[in-house]
Amino acid sequence: MSTQAPMRQAEPNIPCVDVWPLPSLTRPVMSAYNALAGRGEINVKKITVKKSAGVVVVEYLSTMPQDWTRQALKKAKEEHNG
Repeated sequence: MSTQAPMRQAEPNIPCVDVWPLPSLTRPVMSAYNALAGRGEINVKKITVKKSAGVVVVEYLSTMPQDWTRQALKKAKEEHNG
């Protein structure tokens, strides 16, 4: 009988930054970040609103490369919108 250690999920450690035009960071977009965070795929570190520049900066750590994370965010946003 073989006893293997249970598989662990990777810890988010890849730094990522998304810059959103101020009106674009909608409830469905935030729900997508929350969904990935809830699954342990990302860890949101900081959200900064820069009114003078008209942007919102979302800084987070991910378990995946940023392009893959953005695809996962897009899919989660689409699922939230139904």
